[in-house]
Amino acid sequence: MACKNLEIDFIVQDDNPEMASVEGDIVANLEKIGIQVNTKFLNNTEYRDAEVNGDYHLLFTRTWGAPYDPHSYMASWAVPSHVEYSAIGNLQPPLTRESLVERIQKVQTELDETKIASEWRSIMEDVHAQSLFLPLWGTRIPYVLNRRLIGFAPASQAYSIPVQSIQVASGSKSVTIAPGVGALFSSTGPINPHQYSPNALWAQDWIYEGLVSYGQDGEIVPALATSWEVNPSTDGGQIATFQLRENVLFHDGTPFNCSAAVLNLDHVLSDVVKQRHQWFGAGKHLKSWTCNGESELVLETSSPFYPLLQELTYIRPLRFASPSAFAEGLDSDPDLHNSCESGDFGSKWDRLEDDVKHGTFSPIGTGAFKFVSRNVAEDGSDDEVVFAGNEQYWGQNRALKR
Repeated sequence: MACKNLEIDFIVQDDNPEMASVEGDIVANLEKIGIQVNTKFLNNTEYRDAEVNGDYHLLFTRTWGAPYDPHSYMASWAVPSHVEYSAIGNLQPPLTRESLVERIQKVQTELDETKIASEWRSIMEDVHAQSLFLPLWGTRIPYVLNRRLIGFAPASQAYSIPVQSIQVASGSKSVTIAPGVGALFSSTGPINPHQYSPNALWAQDWIYEGLVSYGQDGEIVPALATSWEVNPSTDGGQIATFQLRENVLFHDGTPFNCSAAVLNLDHVLSDVVKQRHQWFGAGKHLKSWTCNGESELVLETSSPFYPLLQELTYIRPLRFASPSAFAEGLDSDPDLHNSCESGDFGSKWDRLEDDVKHGTFSPIGTGAFKFVSRNVAEDGSDDEVVFAGNEQYWGQNRALKR
């Protein structure tokens, strides 16, 4: 008896040049092994609906690279709004969606590095045994620089453009940058450190900083915290104690201290917006964040969580905005005046909404560059967004001024 022909639906975003550039090769290669591919080019809304509903056999997805792999992107598979959630719903026993999610959550509470590596290998092998998440396609973000700019070092995080490393060999210390993901960006959005849309991580990275940074070869290095200790707690969790960097100012002159850090933590980890941060493992494990004076921050988890420091290096959502950017300053109630705007994950530029007091007034951080101005075109896109060097920056002086 002849085998039944295998036919699959392949969904592609109709305005994504990266996908379009390799779609034909993927279709041709699969046809060589007897798989007929029906490519469906969908607009953003149609594509999103198909992702969530599982109306596909094959699609493009990407991991975010270091420092996210493997725990973070696999932990996000348990989030119903993520495309992987619908995909793993078709897993065949004994590896069901429920058992996979349980294993992913369990390995993150392991502290023995040998056991962590062994279990991740086992999870990956079981997943790939069902031909899920095959590495058919990869993407890189190219950087093209004028020859008068030297010293540029590629980013350690996805979608970051670390202009802090650039030196100017000749000419003006003002430069023009055309960033984008797949194509040129249309808007930076509100550049809120606690929100996700639009995907302007590079702008958030210039303005805001976290407690620690992700260094070369995965090293966790100081940022707004100069040192830290992580120890077991008496109730089975962990206590992480951070010594905060002194004499650091936000761009508006407000001091960075433990009160400012706790304010940001209160808003990101509030039950009001918890659903928006479902992928963020630290948010599930952190149970308290307190000050021991203004120079020491203490985080406590409800259970062991080995990626804690790693997740604190992320460009979002746990970087720090000035208290003056919040609706009611240091007194801003995270339930009533949350720093995350209502609506679609902060996709609007509008600062504070008059009625509900959600969002932030302005992008004000401690980073090497500060927000200056934004010019908007008639269609709502950004003609130009201007950033200037932070003259009061605590770190190494930056060559670029604007």
